[in-house]
Amino acid sequence: MVGVSMSRSNSFISENSQGEPVFSLGDHEKIPKPVFIPEIKSYEGLYAVLTYTSALDVKNPVMVPSAAYESIRSKTVRRYSENTPEISEQKVETFEKDYPLILLDPPELFNYRKPNALINYYFKGQKKDKEDFESKIRDGDYENALSQLPKCISGFIKANLDKVTNHIEGAPTPHPEYFEVSSTDQAWQELDSEDYMDYYQELMDTRDKLSGVLIPPVPKITRKMADSLTVATCTSNAKMAEICKTDGTPNSYFHVFLDHLALKSDGSGIGRRVLGMIEGEIERKDYAGIALTIRNPHKVDSSGRRARTSTFVSNVVQTAEEHGLPVIAPRSEWLGALFTDNGVAGFSDMMNSGWEYPDGSPGGPEEIRHHYGRLTAYDDAQILRVDPDVGTGAIEYMRNGNLTEFESLPNTPPGDLTNGESYEQVLGTPPEYRRKFSKPRKLSHVYEAKEFREKRSQGVNQPAREYLKHSNNPYIDV
Repeated sequence: MVGVSMSRSNSFISENSQGEPVFSLGDHEKIPKPVFIPEIKSYEGLYAVLTYTSALDVKNPVMVPSAAYESIRSKTVRRYSENTPEISEQKVETFEKDYPLILLDPPELFNYRKPNALINYYFKGQKKDKEDFESKIRDGDYENALSQLPKCISGFIKANLDKVTNHIEGAPTPHPEYFEVSSTDQAWQELDSEDYMDYYQELMDTRDKLSGVLIPPVPKITRKMADSLTVATCTSNAKMAEICKTDGTPNSYFHVFLDHLALKSDGSGIGRRVLGMIEGEIERKDYAGIALTIRNPHKVDSSGRRARTSTFVSNVVQTAEEHGLPVIAPRSEWLGALFTDNGVAGFSDMMNSGWEYPDGSPGGPEEIRHHYGRLTAYDDAQILRVDPDVGTGAIEYMRNGNLTEFESLPNTPPGDLTNGESYEQVLGTPPEYRRKFSKPRKLSHVYEAKEFREKRSQGVNQPAREYLKHSNNPYIDV
């Protein structure tokens, strides 16, 4: 390990007047550490955050989808400003000034066979452009269709074009010879360094209207990761770092997207390779922090990799802090909460309690119970479905009085919990329940972060571990 580079004029970690650790993000300083970072995916999530900002920490970071945020923002204001006092153009502008936004491209869309979700994501709010794209695909004019996309996106669509044509009614199946690029790994390997620039400039233009940072898409890191994908990880991060600066101050995070099975004690040394990559790149380029995204964090324990993952996280934090950088853990839920004991500055979860974006294909569950959102249970550290086939459901849990009450959050669903009989009588309609109850209750993680900070100030060395030890979390055994 090396000490803090003397060439670095920016340090994004410090202490407040009470000697407690804090970090900076965008224009905001002294953000408490650790902090929970809610991730917004849709207008329902933004609605929930805007109507319950009182539950957030001061300067609480909020994560939003880089390419889709402006569309989500516009739809939320257009749909709810007339009847919801907390939502107006002015209120949203105030929110964007008071809370730093972290703009994240969902990494799974650039690493797995999810081309339809990636198309939906990029064309969010651009109905005419999307219809034009689909029309060209339907006509078999694939090249002109793909030319509507930035180069660093079109390769991932081309690699999975069969799934795109299957999704669009009337589209012909591409000839096998068309697939020069036949996997997302190959799509990463085919990108030239300049292929990132148009899209990243689009994202930077969005960031410039806000106060926050950008996290670029990167290849997944697996146990047998090819050297060319290590290069692609560095190139993607470096190109974002080159663009994303304000008056010389970096506003992008170095992103690592780690498969939960990657850290295996088989002599592959992937942990050492990745740590060396991080250290080399943050020496070479200026970054505002490190984002460590672990895919399927809920499977780390069951795969027997928590000890190695914990050690790896500690090493990343040590390396980052030696360079004055915070580490955040997107999409990490309670595993990320546990790793705040290792020094992680912020843990995150999607407002819908999902792990990643679905594949974008049509169809979905038909039973109404499956349309209700999942409920976050504070203290028990569980996610509850409304009426699961196995285990305690949200309705039973709430009727038994088990849901922890908070002054700044809704404590009962929109329906009549006591006397209602049908789902809608008990919970309200599915959209009401999600928007006004289950998604706001996701912010109970904010209170977990507060508890961790308070316990640490009282001398508790591993407050997150202590919290989870007394919970009923289904995937972390402490």
